[in-house]
Amino acid sequence: VAEVIHGVLSTGVIDRLLVVDDGSTDGTLDKLEVARREWPQIDITVRRHQKGLGSALLFGFGEVLRRYPFERLVVLDGDLSHDPATGPRVAAGPSNTCTSVRTGRSSERRSALRQPGSPLAPGGRSKGPGSE
Repeated sequence: VAEVIHGVLSTGVIDRLLVVDDGSTDGTLDKLEVARREWPQIDITVRRHQKGLGSALLFGFGEVLRRYPFERLVVLDGDLSHDPATGPRVAAGPSNTCTSVRTGRSSERRSALRQPGSPLAPGGRSKGPGSE
């Protein structure tokens, strides 16, 4: 978790970090408390009963909307499935654009059937957008 926090906050582009701890039992919360001493812009919310990623994301979105004014919102998973450097790069982008970012180490190991946009995936296409 320390690597994600450092990667996200060290650039100065991200000014607030909300961490949703979904009932972890591996010492993550202790590591977050230590990190918060170095990075006071970290807010930690703990959900005592793990309910899964989708539920944690919805909860986090609700908390962000309730707590902070913001221009951009970047979501990263804390298990390094997303490159922490992606957050600041996306947040620093032009405000008048809509950006879709796909990152993650696990996508490199997916079969063609599971790759988004793959011609073999359900709903996939064999040609790029605008091709005939």
